[in-house]
Amino acid sequence: MLSSFRLLGAMLALLFLFGCQTPQTPKVPEPPIDPITNLKPDLPDAPKVATYYVSPEGKNANNGRSAQKAFKTISKALEVVKPGDVVFLKGGRYQEKTLYFERSGTKNSPITFMSAPGERAIIDWSNLKGGKDQEAIKLSNVEYIVLRDITIFKGPQQCVLLHNGSSHNTFINMIFDGCWGSGFQIFDGSYNVIAYSIARNNYGGDNSDGFGSIGQGGKSTGNEFWFNLSEKNADDGFDSWKGTKTLFYGNISHANGYNGGDGNGFKLGSSGFDVQNIARRNIAYGNKRSGFDNNIGGGNVVENNTAWNNGRHNFESSKAVSKNIWRNNLSLAGSVGMFGSTIEEKNSWNLALQNPGILSFDPSSKDFLSLSQTSRAVDRGKNIGLAFNGKAPDLGALEQGMKVYTLQKRQ
Repeated sequence: MLSSFRLLGAMLALLFLFGCQTPQTPKVPEPPIDPITNLKPDLPDAPKVATYYVSPEGKNANNGRSAQKAFKTISKALEVVKPGDVVFLKGGRYQEKTLYFERSGTKNSPITFMSAPGERAIIDWSNLKGGKDQEAIKLSNVEYIVLRDITIFKGPQQCVLLHNGSSHNTFINMIFDGCWGSGFQIFDGSYNVIAYSIARNNYGGDNSDGFGSIGQGGKSTGNEFWFNLSEKNADDGFDSWKGTKTLFYGNISHANGYNGGDGNGFKLGSSGFDVQNIARRNIAYGNKRSGFDNNIGGGNVVENNTAWNNGRHNFESSKAVSKNIWRNNLSLAGSVGMFGSTIEEKNSWNLALQNPGILSFDPSSKDFLSLSQTSRAVDRGKNIGLAFNGKAPDLGALEQGMKVYTLQKRQ
């Protein structure tokens, strides 16, 4: 059994690699915040009281109103929920048909599906054939749905798909693990928030991203990705192909790209589109292709990110319909390809910083990619409106004194 570990860090702290190919039941952390900038996503509080219960030991003939009278299937709960309802999923494995979310909540009364406090529900489709069977979680033309603390394992399509204008939905502390398609994908939907979640081992090929807001067949604008981990996915870690005004903040993307996939850490656009995405305080390392790539998209703002040891370029910007802004970024042990349509300020390559002073390049170290006390990247950035220590912002995702993560091995 592979060791598993939790990403806790001072800035990017969240429950990370629960580790084994078979999902385990992790402890659910309180969402941390960035201690330097005090930024965090706008998330609803976790409900403490349920309207309905679902349990692998339940019966659909029950009324679902208590743990003792729980429904057996999540599908049954979907048939009865209304705005303001909360559904607790008891810990264990659920083998369901496709879960269609087709009823909306409201801004003040969302519909919430979550693991029961202290437990972990796993939707397990490992008995199905990837690319052939059709089971997935699908949100179609719905708003104000909240999913939290749930694992989706080995889905034969995307783990979760939003389409037909599904907007204003929230996903917290989710795990999208081993699906044939993307872990979490927005085809057509806007102003959704995805936070403190993991997408890993999604394997189908050149369309199997970890997380995506791609605007395929519709519009994807204003979606937000906060403090997520994307690792070992066949295509890109985070993909905003035709998505616009997407925010990526405090995410980590590594070891993506195999089985015919591109393998970018963050893909930030598409040819001919003025996408205007924002990427701040993210880390990309060990990806097959580039850490951060505008992918010929224009209007991106890429600031205070760190890229290390990516296969093609750490940072890449190609000619686009509008200029991309690159500021305060830190490139380590890799090349930079700025090929046109760029505004570049105070990046490590503009300042000719080599060997800037990094405490550790060992991902298992608590000092991984942290700046040393004598780092030449300290106080070298431009003030972009984020809080900072010292006389000026430091380069990269981590202000001096901040840690990426601490590893805690589990069996």
